[in-house]
Amino acid sequence: MSLVAGLPVDAAIGPLAALLDAEAIRSSALAAFADISPEARFSIEGVRYRPGRNCVLTATARDTRATHRLVVHAYPPAEAVTRAARSAAAALEAGCAGAVALDAARGWVLWRFPFDPKLPALPAFLAAQPEDAAIISWFPQRACTVRRPRRLAGVPTGEVEYGKLGTPGRAGGTFAVMRDLYRAAAAVPCLELARPLAVEHEGSVLWQAGVTAQTLDEATAGHPRRFPHWVCVGHAIGRFHGLCATLPPSTLTLSRVAGDLAPAAAQVAAVMPGQADAAQRLLAGLQAGLPALDDTRRAIVHGDLHGRNVLWADGTARFIDLDRTGTGAPLADLASLLAAQVGHDCVAGRTLDLDVLQAIVDGYRSAAPVPVSDAEWRWHTAAALLRERASRAVTRLKPGRLAALPQVLDTALELLAGSGRRQVNAA
Repeated sequence: MSLVAGLPVDAAIGPLAALLDAEAIRSSALAAFADISPEARFSIEGVRYRPGRNCVLTATARDTRATHRLVVHAYPPAEAVTRAARSAAAALEAGCAGAVALDAARGWVLWRFPFDPKLPALPAFLAAQPEDAAIISWFPQRACTVRRPRRLAGVPTGEVEYGKLGTPGRAGGTFAVMRDLYRAAAAVPCLELARPLAVEHEGSVLWQAGVTAQTLDEATAGHPRRFPHWVCVGHAIGRFHGLCATLPPSTLTLSRVAGDLAPAAAQVAAVMPGQADAAQRLLAGLQAGLPALDDTRRAIVHGDLHGRNVLWADGTARFIDLDRTGTGAPLADLASLLAAQVGHDCVAGRTLDLDVLQAIVDGYRSAAPVPVSDAEWRWHTAAALLRERASRAVTRLKPGRLAALPQVLDTALELLAGSGRRQVNAA
């Protein structure tokens, strides 16, 4: 696989540089949908790339009258024709006629929001929202989130609430998990959890109270060493892992982590051949360290722990987006946050800052339900750098992340070896 403009040329679907071109999307969308104005400004919001198979991206077209949301699926040309016909039939059945178009020349299938075959309640959900509701995010075939002012008996409370629509039937189980955790965390200092409010649309929508605070990413942007509360953040994660509640199993187990390593290394090799050797060396080192790890430890885990899902204010960590919470491997959960911080440093061109990582780990140790050795947290962080950060760099194709990939892999190798440079400047 070669690179054009820093992006792969995929043997199955062609150059991704053409797909990740807002002008090409504009041309395709204007030809497909007559109601989008030629004056609309197009932007790409997100990408999901599966090497050798397909690439899916979300885009918006904004003009003075409206915001149009689109999904562009890139397939091998013959497959695109079949996929377009199947999607058009599903759109017709869902009452969204005209929401699907085929760009045969490019091998693209375009969808118009709110058509989404995995979220059949989406059109009705949006139609039921008041005028002052706002769409916060849409992850095709996964979830759509809206924000609206909270009202009781029709009277605004001055607060906001968030409604997240997912695949049918899941919201009820998530609500029960969040309710039990919210109650368990009520008496825990320095820790708050998002409060669930209600379930609607036959178990498709979960409403929860809004939380007013900066995300951890916002609070530490550009100067992570100057954030004085890393120990408290680690302590809050330890407190969360020590909560007592009966929850379903999580997919975040050591065996799942181990199973993700080889596919992640293969993704790196497929998209960035120049980094194949580093990815393989990291994989070999991680696999060599597996027998020394304890796969029997279980605790409540968040399942998606990073700096946008942790809010910080007044000495308290507030955890949101608890959809993946369950019982799993606590150190793998902690490592997701550590790896996210390392990833930010790599994208910013900063060297590994062991002081920040050690502060988080020290705070975690003060409240953790399990003992934590240096070898264990380093192994789990190196694993998260491969299976989360490196894998996402080559599948989401965000600006800067592909360029930072060599440093991500080198940093993971340093951590696994028990070394690592300490950053000496205050930036």
